[in-house]
Parts: sequence; structure tokens; C-alpha cells
Amino acid sequence: MSQGIRYTDELNRDAVAQVVERGYAVSQVAERQSFLSKHNLDSSMRRRGNCHE
Repeated sequence: MSQGIRYTDELNRDAVAQVVERGYAVSQVAERQSFLSKHNLDSSMRRRGNCHE
């Protein structure tokens, strides 16, 4: 069974902060931070209790 890619807590915190605190679009941050997809960053935000909508 595949484990998938795990991103470091630091990378996740930085990416979430860029969306929540700096107002960047999730898709922009996901692309810049080399997340595989916007879905990965959305999931990270949900786990941290942040909503970007």
C-alpha cells in the first residue's frame, strides 16, 4: 500500500500562513511550494482548522 508524500510541518505551516495571513490564492501557494496539487494544501489547511473560503 502506498504511503504517499508527507510534507514537513514547517512547509505546511508556511503554506497555510501564506494563504491565511498574506491573502495568496491556495492554487498559487500550492504551485510555488511544490505541493502536488491544490487538494494537498486544502487538506493541510483543514487539518489546521483554517478555512480559506
